[in-house]
Amino acid sequence: MTAKAGNDVGELLRIFETEVNSAADTHFLFKHISRIANSQPAVLRALNSNVLAWGTIQYSLRISALTVLGRIFDDDANSLSAATFIRRCESNLDQFSAQAISSRKLSTVRSDELELREAIRGIAYEAHVATATDFEALTHYLAEPTQIYNEVYKPIRNKLVAHRDLRAIIDPSILEVDAKHGQLDDMVIRLLQVYLSIWQLFHNGRLVEASECTPRAEDRMATDVEVVMARIASVRN
Repeated sequence: MTAKAGNDVGELLRIFETEVNSAADTHFLFKHISRIANSQPAVLRALNSNVLAWGTIQYSLRISALTVLGRIFDDDANSLSAATFIRRCESNLDQFSAQAISSRKLSTVRSDELELREAIRGIAYEAHVATATDFEALTHYLAEPTQIYNEVYKPIRNKLVAHRDLRAIIDPSILEVDAKHGQLDDMVIRLLQVYLSIWQLFHNGRLVEASECTPRAEDRMATDVEVVMARIASVRN
């Protein structure tokens, strides 16, 4: 992470968006391919007819999701984890000020659009000014998924990805004994909600609690996967 990125909340927000979307895409892609394959025999037959490719895709998606979640949840001051990102936002509250929001919005408007520029100034100066308390609430919101990652998924990541534990390579299922259905869903959704909450604070000066944000990433991925799986099944059958 460069010095510029370390102080520029807009750039940090962009990087964090990329990381969170990567985690969401890989997790929801794996989830919905598995869901459709388990519920539609024609799709399962099509995938099993190319089991080598399908097995490689499954493995790659699982590894990718664990790798990205590791980057997001490992609290490393030198990388852009969720904890580091929130701390950087809290340390740069001036970039969430009414003046900063107004300046960013005005930079996208032509100088001769006087009415629009005046309206932007009015909206910006009525905006919520972010405080340290706002970011402390986001840290608290991620406390449970962070604990779950550290206790359940970090050991899986370390043995399967980082350290190549032989037992895990032979039988990866032994590492998932403590994983519960829905845990990864909740972890990814909360990350998306935190991103959306900070996006609103930074761009619009709107204080929206993370729990009130509604990510659409899973719906979009589910729709895409259904179309792709239907095409695969139609070709193979």
